[in-house]
Amino acid sequence: MHLAVRTIDFDYPLPEELIADRPLPDRSASRMMVIHRDTGMIEHRHFCDLPEYVREGDHFILNDTRVVPARYFSNDGSIEIVRAEVLNPLLWKCMVRPGRKMKLGRTVAVGEAVGTVEGIDEEGYRFIRFDREVDEEKYASGSSPLYEPGKRPIRQGALPDRLRQA
Repeated sequence: MHLAVRTIDFDYPLPEELIADRPLPDRSASRMMVIHRDTGMIEHRHFCDLPEYVREGDHFILNDTRVVPARYFSNDGSIEIVRAEVLNPLLWKCMVRPGRKMKLGRTVAVGEAVGTVEGIDEEGYRFIRFDREVDEEKYASGSSPLYEPGKRPIRQGALPDRLRQA
């Protein structure tokens, strides 16, 4: 069975005090959740406690990914576009919000570039073809969609004024 991932699945209430918008000065004080496989018990510990759980032969997989500038807004601020994949410089696979405004054939302007929705896959991704390359330096934001405007620094010009005043 294949379950589609929908962007609405990632919209949920999250108390302001639980959002870490900056790393702690002492990174070892970061919280760590430990799930004991044998009992299912969950503990809340700190990263400095990690050595207590490491056994000989354990492997670590490190995630060194960064947020890339892949979030765009239409010129009027009504459409959010998160570029998932660049198929070629003019054709992007994207998540959009709100999806109901971005049906087949609909257009969206990002700076000087105008894109047209050429396809929608079964997971809801839009395939948008632009008439010219989007000026990423000017219009892309490296902010994660998780954060509200103003919570983290966003390059000037990356968000329309009406969204920046949240």
